Amino acid sequence: MFNKAFSLLFFALLCTASASFAFGQSYVSSAGNDANPCDAANPCRTVNRALAAAGVGGTALLADAGPYDAFVITRSARVVAVTGAAPRIIAPDNSTPAIKVALPPDEYAYLEGLIFNTAADRATAVSWVTPSKLLWMKNCQVYGFLNGLSATAGGNMFVDTCAFNGGGGGEGIGLETSSETEPIYSTIQYTDISGYYIGAAAGSNTDVGILGSRIFGCNAGVMARALNADLGGSDNSRAYVTVTGSWVYGNSMGLIQDWTFSSVTRTVLRLGYNRVYSNSGAGIWGGCDLGGNAVFGNGWTFIDDLWRSGRAPACAF
Repeated sequence: MFNKAFSLLFFALLCTASASFAFGQSYVSSAGNDANPCDAANPCRTVNRALAAAGVGGTALLADAGPYDAFVITRSARVVAVTGAAPRIIAPDNSTPAIKVALPPDEYAYLEGLIFNTAADRATAVSWVTPSKLLWMKNCQVYGFLNGLSATAGGNMFVDTCAFNGGGGGEGIGLETSSETEPIYSTIQYTDISGYYIGAAAGSNTDVGILGSRIFGCNAGVMARALNADLGGSDNSRAYVTVTGSWVYGNSMGLIQDWTFSSVTRTVLRLGYNRVYSNSGAGIWGGCDLGGNAVFGNGWTFIDDLWRSGRAPACAF
């Protein structure tokens, strides 16, 4: 479960990644050339070239707004906007994510200050496809993609102070893997998610904590749904989601615990100190109460009454 022990583990992973940040450094610019050495005076043009120049554990610094072509991260790396820059990463078509992360085990990717745009109507901004240590997104903005962050393999996902705005379909943050031995652990904090079919989707073999975030304008704001093996999950797949100190509003459905494809003990939605309001259907469907939730003004008023009266189920753990 998402608990203090996991928080300490996650902090240790971040410290491990941070300790590697002193490796090689390269520069990318819209006026650069890939024949250059990729230093500050002679930047290269593509992020792929800059990552190769920086080496494993190195940093590619994006010096201006670009735009920059899609790229693939295959070894530990940082891709960071230079202070004052607002670099745009473009997905050229539906089958090519703006960033594909395909790392060996025990390696990481760090993305900071990036803006994601798409020239295609059903593209993915960031795709995590192999089990590895860590993906950390900080101060990133995702606009117009069908899917913002899509993780289909195990690892630690840390999304910090980002914004995801979609075009009405797909998932802002979608996490799911069939592997019980390499699950996905994720923290989403101080992040806005809007305009998706599902804002934050925690699927099979996930443990997700959402803190201090705003999720609005979606068909479903947050959904927990583990699947049985015959549906693409696994025999004992689980989805554990804890949402605290967040605002969930203006969706068709706010927070959903959908355990019909596994069991009520394998799909768990824990809620504490949230404001859940102005959702046209149910503010909360399922879920258990950690206390401090304000639930009001939603379409299904009988559920609001349940939570306001203290009759919502208490969390067993």
